[in-house]
Amino acid sequence: MITDDLQALYMLLRGSRSATSVLDARALVQENKAVAAHVKLIDAREAYMESRSRLLKQDPEKQFAGKSKEDLHNRKVLLRKQEKTREILKAFDELMPAIERMAKREETAAEIEKIKVAEEEAADSNEQPSPIQLDDDSSFDDEVPDDKVPEDKSSDDENDDGSSVTMLLKPSDVSEEFSAAFLNSDDDKRLDLVNGSYGFREVEGERDIYPSAVYLIRTGDKSFLVKTAITAATDTTVELSSLADKQSFKPFSRSDFIGLGKRRKMVLLTKTLSIDDDSFGQSNNSQTGETNSDGEHSQQHVLDMAAFSQLMTAAQRSGLFSGADQIGHVRDREFRLEKYDKAYQSIEAMHSRFSAAAGQRAQQLVRDEADISSGRVKISPKDLQAKRTRDRIQTQEVDRTERRFQIVLEGLRVLSAGVT
Repeated sequence: MITDDLQALYMLLRGSRSATSVLDARALVQENKAVAAHVKLIDAREAYMESRSRLLKQDPEKQFAGKSKEDLHNRKVLLRKQEKTREILKAFDELMPAIERMAKREETAAEIEKIKVAEEEAADSNEQPSPIQLDDDSSFDDEVPDDKVPEDKSSDDENDDGSSVTMLLKPSDVSEEFSAAFLNSDDDKRLDLVNGSYGFREVEGERDIYPSAVYLIRTGDKSFLVKTAITAATDTTVELSSLADKQSFKPFSRSDFIGLGKRRKMVLLTKTLSIDDDSFGQSNNSQTGETNSDGEHSQQHVLDMAAFSQLMTAAQRSGLFSGADQIGHVRDREFRLEKYDKAYQSIEAMHSRFSAAAGQRAQQLVRDEADISSGRVKISPKDLQAKRTRDRIQTQEVDRTERRFQIVLEGLRVLSAGVT
């Protein structure tokens, strides 16, 4: 049981300032508040690691090099302290993935509930959108007026029972076997092949340009399976490369790239995962850096100072991250000094706190909507419209911050892998 493990960790930490946070995390788990518990556990581990970092760096043999009884005693004491510290850190590391999976499930359940509420509202107003059909060439190639394009759609494969969630497909999710089958198929079979394996989402605007994402482009009677560069969300142009072969593409301007989607000549590919699947939490993590045709990591334009500044600005505007100035410190210190591993660890910790806060916000929005719908909270139509507008704007800022975090984390991972 997670609660038993947390209790055991608390017993190890008794007397430490981190012990209270672990006890709080245990209470939150018992209340089924995994997101908040995850935040508490992250804070507890960081505080404990900070308080013990100097201890772990000490060398008992050098610190007490003499042969006197006092030196022998001090060496043993220091060794015991270091061993206990490592034992506690190991306990943290064993607990964190389980708590994180619980938090992810909680976040996903809240998001699915939010989507269901939105769908019910759309059904009440007879404005439910119809999913795009890729197996019909006319619906994929023919130009569709902008006012007919649905606001946001997921694939027909998404389950309605709340047991699964649709996420963006990453290049690493596309197997070599699938790429080979795609390359060896004619264009009609290519559409069937993709349609049978993945879901789709329309490309309608800037928010649909993702780094390291997979798109299906169809021009004339030819279909192409492509991926974007890891900096696609920040570049002035969108660079594409083929997932099936070594075919190169001329970079698109951002407006032309979006235009392909609006003319139904391109879609963003998605995948459906079960909430209870352990791979769900892993799939939210940033993928490893893409490689070029020679198999080496491309260091050019992987990450620059501007990406950190954009992340810091987005985090401040999201209203969910109070320590945005810490991003600037990482940029000006670890990143500037090329300490990419340390920079990655710092940004990843910030991202964990931000994700937990975003999950709590999503849950609160769901509760607010439920209270308003049931009449428990009285609010005028004008105030309700204003609230929903504010929530929608903040949600856009939260989503933008999440994308900025992913860009920086992916860039740092690539840079770390390239450092020998």
